[in-house]
Amino acid sequence: KFQRKNRITAHQKDRLADYDTTSGHSENMDTGLSPWEQWLIQKTKEERVKKQQMKKHKVEVREQKEQKAKERQQKEEKAEEKRSEWLKQKNYEESLRKKLEKQRIQTETEIKAQQNMITKMKAERKFEEWKEKKEMMEREKKEQELQKKRDIELAEKCKKIKAQQKYEEWLRSAKDRPKSSQSFGYSGGKLTGYHDTGAYPAPTFYNPIPWHPIPIPKTQKTERPKSRTRSKKYVWNPQKYF
Repeated sequence: KFQRKNRITAHQKDRLADYDTTSGHSENMDTGLSPWEQWLIQKTKEERVKKQQMKKHKVEVREQKEQKAKERQQKEEKAEEKRSEWLKQKNYEESLRKKLEKQRIQTETEIKAQQNMITKMKAERKFEEWKEKKEMMEREKKEQELQKKRDIELAEKCKKIKAQQKYEEWLRSAKDRPKSSQSFGYSGGKLTGYHDTGAYPAPTFYNPIPWHPIPIPKTQKTERPKSRTRSKKYVWNPQKYF
């Protein structure tokens, strides 16, 4: 009997479905239903609402996941687009940097080559100036040496001329000089001259206007024997007088 009471027949299920779908019924059911049927109807309604809510929640979760996936896809697309733009800009900047670096190196190379050429030209010009100056100094030195040589030759020539003139004057004035201490005698039957060692040598210079000193009284001195010195033979030397 208890099992028949808890068992729901197909007719009761149809009645519950008709009751649930019928409009105009409130939560307070008709007294024609038993409390168990009322509880069952209420339970069924709650389960149905719960299923609908779960289904709605699943739909919302699925929509949220789809929305998040869509947003994530959009973010990834935007990030990829930004990355592509950044990579493109980076490649452009890198190519521009390489181009500018190449131009800078080329410009520096040209400037360095131009500076080397200018330095080389200056060095060549300085070398030419130094060479010309050196040649001019050598020419001047040679001219000075030649002029000095000519001056020396001229001075020697003038000196020889003066010496010759003085010698000729000396020869002309030799007649007025005192005779030498050379004596003459016969040797082997021939007249020859010899040097008298007891006589004074002939003077080397003769003053045509002799100077007479003031007479000074002589003091008495003991005479010493004079040593007989041998006079040297006279040799004419013009360099001695000029």
